[in-house]
Amino acid sequence: STCDVIDWLRYYNKEHIVLIDETEYSLVKIDMNGSYTLKVNDCILNSNEISSIWFRRGGLHLEPIEIIESSDESISASFCHYYNVASEVLDGFIQNSFLRQKSINNQKYQSINKLEAIRTAKEHGIKVPETIVTTKKSVLKDFICKYKNVITKDLTDGIGFRTNDWHIYAYTEILTSNLYNSLTNDFAPSLFQELIDKKFEIRSFFLHDTFYSMAIFSQSNAQTRVDYRH
Repeated sequence: STCDVIDWLRYYNKEHIVLIDETEYSLVKIDMNGSYTLKVNDCILNSNEISSIWFRRGGLHLEPIEIIESSDESISASFCHYYNVASEVLDGFIQNSFLRQKSINNQKYQSINKLEAIRTAKEHGIKVPETIVTTKKSVLKDFICKYKNVITKDLTDGIGFRTNDWHIYAYTEILTSNLYNSLTNDFAPSLFQELIDKKFEIRSFFLHDTFYSMAIFSQSNAQTRVDYRH
């Protein structure tokens, strides 16, 4: 999708810069009038020349500096800690500056809190499945009694473990009786939702007060019926 956007920029002869993955920048200047100058990939980037920004994913971070090691390890550690805090201040300022410009998305908000998203959706009249987060089997039992078919999914964007021999990823799963019976009375905070039988999935993007939606026909395959990513 990034390449498609670049093709259109070239078609309209729009000057652009593509920053890939975890790009590092060095600071040239910041002034309190709201402008900044950065050096990125041997290019000088002046905020006054930026008309718009599209943030897809990844990040822009201050490049590390070489810290002269002290014979006292605690002093070296203190300098490293100071530099990390200072870097966060500068990175935060740049990210907030991006927010002040015409932009789609922002690095500062790339990690969405799923619970906040569900609550915000409900507050704006968007239908969402009934949801609970609990650590108690007794609470879960009441939820199952009320909604019968229940799924569980990760609280975050997903967890993954990888070794040289195997990968494990967390998908949305139906809460089976075997899984329920295997739970102890107390467990780690876990998210459960009412299972919605689907005819197809809809993925929506919200841009300038409009939903743009597409259908994912994943229900015909048993492996992807609950989670199309599977």
